[in-house]
Amino acid sequence: EAKFAAPVPTAYSDPDRSRRDLCMFIRNSAAMNKANQDSAFDAGILTCISQTITQLVAREITCPEAMKCVSFAAQALSNLSTGNKRIQRSLFESELAPSKSPIDAMIWYLLASVNSRTNMACLVLILNSIKDDVELTELLCKSNAGQLVVGKIGEMFGDNDDDESELKNVLYAVLNQVISAGQFSLVFGKEAAMERYGLLDALAVFCNENKNQRLVAVISQDLAAIITDLLTQIEALLTDIWEVNAEVYNVSSNSDMEMDGVVDAHRSFSALVSILGTVTELGDPSITNMLVEQKTLHGIVRLLGLLNKHLPKIERASQKEAMAASGDTNSPVARLFMFKRDLIRIVSNASHHNTPVQELMRELDGLALVLDHMRIDENHPYIKEHAVVAVRNLLEGNQANQDYVSKLSAMEMAHDPQLAQAGVAATVGEDGKVRISSTSSESTQLP
Repeated sequence: EAKFAAPVPTAYSDPDRSRRDLCMFIRNSAAMNKANQDSAFDAGILTCISQTITQLVAREITCPEAMKCVSFAAQALSNLSTGNKRIQRSLFESELAPSKSPIDAMIWYLLASVNSRTNMACLVLILNSIKDDVELTELLCKSNAGQLVVGKIGEMFGDNDDDESELKNVLYAVLNQVISAGQFSLVFGKEAAMERYGLLDALAVFCNENKNQRLVAVISQDLAAIITDLLTQIEALLTDIWEVNAEVYNVSSNSDMEMDGVVDAHRSFSALVSILGTVTELGDPSITNMLVEQKTLHGIVRLLGLLNKHLPKIERASQKEAMAASGDTNSPVARLFMFKRDLIRIVSNASHHNTPVQELMRELDGLALVLDHMRIDENHPYIKEHAVVAVRNLLEGNQANQDYVSKLSAMEMAHDPQLAQAGVAATVGEDGKVRISSTSSESTQLP
């Protein structure tokens, strides 16, 4: 213990090696051995390990031996607490105390380490502590330090592209516990930010894996409000890029900062439509009511309208640029916001056997937007098939929507240019029926 109290040297020295050797000893002796865990804890070893981590983690990059020592300390800490609720609780209460600065938390140091082994040991420590323990999970999520840690875990999950890696599986396992405990909205924060797409990715995976009452239990008004806020942010970003920016369709003209925002929006949008597609598929009235009350479906319709208006122009512009550069028409920008099919699916799911949503879709022009996709679109495979199902769900058992569609069909016929070319004028009466006439005859009503 005297060695641990000594000043920290600038290079790796004998005291550092003593720390390393002690951490290796604790790591090996405490593994699945409660008696050794309790003895080490009672002797104050936890404090020694904490000092080792906080003193050496800043020297990892310049001193490889320090990096090894921090890794051994993290593994020792994990083995010391695994299966031992007394140590886990003591550690969490100390690390996540309200009076403690979030950036001074030992588990934050371990997650911020440049060593993946250290990161993994920290994640295992957190997972073993909160697994099937709602109280410790809430303690983690309600503290400032814990929210910082969970946010970092979400960031790591979102940035890890290897779905088969052990690290990503452990990252998700921790986030799964947080979501299952109903703490997602708390850790995501009221000021929803698109750059937190990693947390949204984890929620999307959770939704796909739990299409049952477990999913219904975690959907809340707060979560619906967060989703609505994010949809509004995405809409504002796209509107700014597509309608405000003077060089809106010059894809290559966007700055790196703008493209960073677009990437964040794309990742968040992708996760959100996956989440909403899954939760609306459940057909639970309580969830649908939340989406109506929080105006989530309003945001879905507005985004569908925005994409319907601008995507054809964006696709043509990006294809021209790609062809001019290399002849490649498969531009990543052209594919960036091809979410119309997913938005129509959400409208379809929410409208199924739900009269209030059917009425809302008509009032918001969502029905008209879906009808506009009842045609083949080479850039959006199978969108017509999704639109057909959506129209069926929107019209089923709803006479007002059926009359609305009939009137739209009549108006389309009335404005058919081929009638004008034939010297025939057409009008739609108040009853929704088409009347045709010429300059020399009385009008004739079509049934």
